Amino acid sequence: MDDGREQDQRVGLQEGAVGLLGDFVGAITDVAPTLDVALTLAAFVLVMGVAGPSSILMAGAAMLCVATGYARLNRLEPNAAAGVQWLRRLLPALGFAMGLLVIFTITFILVSNVALAGSTVLSLFGSSLTNNALVVWAVGAAVVLVSVLIAVFGVRVQIRFQAVLVVIEYAIVLVCAIAILVAHARGHLPHAPQPSLGWLSPSAAAKSDGGIAAGIVLGVFTLGGWENPIYLAEEQHDARRDPGRAAYLGIIWGTLFVAFLMIAFQSAAPASAIQKHGGNILAYATGLVLPAPWPTLISIALIISLVGGIQATASDGARTAFGMARERILPTVFGRVSPRYRTPSAAFVIIGLAAVVIAVLYAASSGVVTILGDVTATTGLMYTIVYVSVALTSIWRFRSSLLSSAREFVAGAVVPLAGSAVLMYAFVKTLTTSSAGVIVPTVVVLVLVIGTGLALQRWSQAPFFRERLTESPEMPVSEISV
Repeated sequence: MDDGREQDQRVGLQEGAVGLLGDFVGAITDVAPTLDVALTLAAFVLVMGVAGPSSILMAGAAMLCVATGYARLNRLEPNAAAGVQWLRRLLPALGFAMGLLVIFTITFILVSNVALAGSTVLSLFGSSLTNNALVVWAVGAAVVLVSVLIAVFGVRVQIRFQAVLVVIEYAIVLVCAIAILVAHARGHLPHAPQPSLGWLSPSAAAKSDGGIAAGIVLGVFTLGGWENPIYLAEEQHDARRDPGRAAYLGIIWGTLFVAFLMIAFQSAAPASAIQKHGGNILAYATGLVLPAPWPTLISIALIISLVGGIQATASDGARTAFGMARERILPTVFGRVSPRYRTPSAAFVIIGLAAVVIAVLYAASSGVVTILGDVTATTGLMYTIVYVSVALTSIWRFRSSLLSSAREFVAGAVVPLAGSAVLMYAFVKTLTTSSAGVIVPTVVVLVLVIGTGLALQRWSQAPFFRERLTESPEMPVSEISV
């Protein structure tokens, strides 16, 4: 690839706009602990009983291993489209399929956000319409679209806005979670399960009805988003190092905080009550131990987490679409950048609109809890393929240097392979035992993205599919290693 083409590809986004702290804010905002616990707690309790926190720890450990592949590849080749470029060197069709899969995954996450946002906002007003899926969709769609539009105003504005949201959200949710644990200590919740550190043990997951695999897939969905800084690579102060470091921090913090929140909130009520109030579980649990206005406040914290999470999640998809359009493998409209804010504004809007359209199809056929269950499981499976693909690509990309030292072999092969093995076990086990509402969209999306990639590689004349790229690392192995 010539220098002129390389320079042309870099035009658009705002360089030097984000540092390590901003990356960390983006990562934990994308993980969105409050949002994800609200989305997945009922599903975890349904399939795992009280063993959900142990699944979070296992999923977090696996993704920390997988993140080494992201960090190493990012050090070598920072790019807004990330895995699209990295898998391209393996096979262009796979690079295209990776980008399309990321966009689909992001869209499905936003679909689940539509359902949760709608039910949460309606519950603030005590509306009886929280069980009306179409009304929930209309309100949730408005929240998602407004949140996405705010993200268009520039990455600096987005990160600063998210930092304020995180402080408010954490302050509220910590008070509510601690209040539940204090209520237990005082014997005020005699009919609820007693919180226990044993819920963090892998043996607890092994004894659950759903098994370890189902819990890990749900955990992947819950913790997904830690890679947000990787997609901001072209807007970094230190594009090669900060994104990987922030990704590690995002996984570690997200895993610990989500596990803590799950222990607290699932101990507030029996499993049957959690299932019944699955669409608004945080407010229900808080109301059992704290008077007004705390149930309302935690609903507000959830909406805050939703807004920040929607922005960060849409950012991942929009920047991936932007990078693909720049390579002329998506319509050029996805590559349009706001001249004032230097963000992929068109991609943001298109992805947001696609999510609300898909959400109405779910709303027309299912209740809120069913929507959340099916979409979260489907997204967890898609996320798994994305993460494993990048980790394995990292092993392949640095294969010539893996035997240069024991440290390089462990960091470059053993660690990402171990994480990939855990995630793929969970993927296969879960896919074969899931409902049609999970299997069908997962299989259809995977067949669609891979089939389209192979077809374009066969017939497309885009340089992305025709140019031969060097595999050689552009920096010493010592600079790439974790």
